[in-house]
Amino acid sequence: MAELSDADQVRVDPSNADVTADKTWFHRHLVHIALALALLPLVVSAITLVVDVGNSYLPTSDRALTELHVRDVGHHAVLVGLYSRADWSHPGPIQFYLLAPIYWVTGGASIAMNLGSLLINGAAIAGMALIARRRGGTRLMLCTLIGCGLLTRTLSAEFIRDPWNNFITVLPFGLMVFLAWTLACGDTWALPVAALVASFLAETHVGFVALALPLLAWGLAWLMILRWRSGDHRTSRSELIRSGLCSVALLALVWLPTLVDVVVHGPSNATKIVRWFRQAEGGTHTLAQGWRIISGQFALRPEWMTRPRAPFFLTGEPIYVARASTPWFLLLLVPAAWVLWRRHRGDGWRLVLTLGIAMALGILAVARTVGPAFDYRLRWTWVLAMVGFVVIAWAGWLEVADRWPKAGGRWLTGVTVTVLLVLSAANVVSGLRAGTPEAEDSATLGELTPAVLRAVGRGPGDVVLTDSATGSPFTRGLVLQLERHGIEARVPPVRAELFGANRVHRKGHIRARLVVAANAEVAAAVKQPRLRLLARSDSISVQKQAEVAARLAALDAERKAGRLTTAGYLFGIGGAQRLLRPRGLSGVYAVAVFLDESGDR
Repeated sequence: MAELSDADQVRVDPSNADVTADKTWFHRHLVHIALALALLPLVVSAITLVVDVGNSYLPTSDRALTELHVRDVGHHAVLVGLYSRADWSHPGPIQFYLLAPIYWVTGGASIAMNLGSLLINGAAIAGMALIARRRGGTRLMLCTLIGCGLLTRTLSAEFIRDPWNNFITVLPFGLMVFLAWTLACGDTWALPVAALVASFLAETHVGFVALALPLLAWGLAWLMILRWRSGDHRTSRSELIRSGLCSVALLALVWLPTLVDVVVHGPSNATKIVRWFRQAEGGTHTLAQGWRIISGQFALRPEWMTRPRAPFFLTGEPIYVARASTPWFLLLLVPAAWVLWRRHRGDGWRLVLTLGIAMALGILAVARTVGPAFDYRLRWTWVLAMVGFVVIAWAGWLEVADRWPKAGGRWLTGVTVTVLLVLSAANVVSGLRAGTPEAEDSATLGELTPAVLRAVGRGPGDVVLTDSATGSPFTRGLVLQLERHGIEARVPPVRAELFGANRVHRKGHIRARLVVAANAEVAAAVKQPRLRLLARSDSISVQKQAEVAARLAALDAERKAGRLTTAGYLFGIGGAQRLLRPRGLSGVYAVAVFLDESGDR
């Protein structure tokens, strides 16, 4: 008798009968019910955005910059990703091209960015669930959907709909882990899909170059080994060639803009990225720190399953950088792997191995991070712990179904569907309550924009905006709003990396020069006679701002005089900044827009 494949074993496994062979309507439609429960919160979130938010959302910071690049698709060359730091951007623009059709369909509404994020994350959840069902049956799919439900509950509806490149890549990274796994199990069809997802991750955020691409290589290596070991070499070779050619064509298509940038520009964005990581002037981290950050999500109260822990106030890094937590759940992977091995489930073993490879890559990726390993950039580490949870839950279910074949599996099916229902309800409520994205910053930009539009009016010439680092989030939003109203908004050449060469003022008539100031800069700008205040927004009174500024100046004086230790100085700075109550994601408590009347045009 020919040996059964792992997928065939799932279908004929008697202990799986409680899920797949039941003839009731509920069990016949269990897969569709579970998927609907998992995706319902995202649908509700999308409807809420359309009905309750509509065109009232005014993005700022990187969200505005993302929309600006999406607006360029089809009009200007979009060759690189979102600006990162120094003089380089993330590797490729695939995120902008994926969001562009949704942007066009909605008539250029800013919420299209959020709707696109929901579609991408919904596809990632559905993809993980369907791969799990294919490789491990309905019970593994249910475990996977519970893991996704717990993860999305902790991440929040605001996170799931956020198009920021640090966030929109988190759930697709989970899909990448599952795709690498199914490749390692011999699924040739998954190669083009894995190549596309790996490219999306690597182009959208440079950190995934060290995560997604090696995972793709891992899955491809296993696939080639399995095809070589199969009996029918001709059929296996032809399938692999077809899938490989399709993958190469996809890779050529999605990486074409990056390749054009390499050919056209010197130095290219890719060259700048390589130089940045080679020089590593901001310093890197240790493997021990990488291990603590990765394993910290396997503690008894993991963040991904409960709630995020506040990062260090001064550095923004997770507490695991300095303090280790005992990874108790990681230890449970050992008996889980033993259960899967004892039941002769090669698919399960390969999932454990794929997770181990992903964790090892994660440790290396954290260790190679240049500068602070900011907490907000490490949500992908939660995905690894979620996959570990899925493995443990799957092995536990197999054991229960093996010991109590009649009632155990049926009881667990009812429990998991009930948990899915509760998680779906909680996530639906979260989506209904999410409100306007970046609500505080959007409202602030809404206060500034009307006066700016009235001041610049309509007519020929560019409107040039200048700012500093603190005012930059609102400059990006203002550039977007001016463009929306048909005004040629431009920036100085030093901002070319941020906004793109097509938005740099090179020559010609300047209709108006705008200066955007924020926080302490506002008080200094008000005193300059050449600057006329157009609009201002404050989260606290001007008098309170002056008092805090005086307090900060006193702290500086005390430190310079040697009467204050570094710890005391930092503690005082933190206390003063808390009094400012900065609003929104921008961390700005005062922002103003001025018209430069110096006459320099």
